[in-house]
Formats: sequence, C-alpha cells, structure tokens
Amino acid sequence: VSTGPEYYLYDGNELVQGYPKSLTELGLPPSLEKIDAAMVWGHNSKTYLYSGTMYWKLDEDVGKVELDYPRDMSMWKGIGYNIDAAFQWKDGECRASRR
Repeated sequence: VSTGPEYYLYDGNELVQGYPKSLTELGLPPSLEKIDAAMVWGHNSKTYLYSGTMYWKLDEDVGKVELDYPRDMSMWKGIGYNIDAAFQWKDGECRASRR
C-alpha cells in the first residue's frame, strides 16, 4: 500500500513493524511524490509500480527496483498514461484504469 511518498507493508491485516517507509528505500527517485498503481503481473510474477508516465519493476528478493528502470508507460501497449489502478484478472491478463 502506498500513500504519498511512503509505502506500507502488511502481513494479513497487520502493519509490519518498521513501516511505513520512504519510497526512496525501494530505490525510487526522491522527486517521486507517489505511486499511482501497483500490480503483480501473472506473466512473470513480478511487481510493477506506476507513477505518471513511468513504471518500475520491483526486485522483491533485494527490496529495490531493478536497475534498468524506470521505463516509459508506452511500453504497456494500449494502457496509456496516468493510470490510477491496476490488477491482474483471473485469466492472467493485466487491467488498468485511468483518471
């Protein structure tokens, strides 16, 4: 869960001790004000974070975004910019909504 420049980690319904943390701890730039959407893509089981016109892939093993990110949202064909929600449908396809 993300609110403003921080993110929260839950174990079930319980906030994990030490959270919230700054988005910069994930390797995101200090200029990033918020995450607009996040999802786990069924194609590779990786977590993606979206903000404005950019997105990042999270390496959950090290708790940081991958080094060759951010990338432009145009890489996600047909989604466009400025999404505010994303999820994986039961068939494994990705969905997103825009403001």
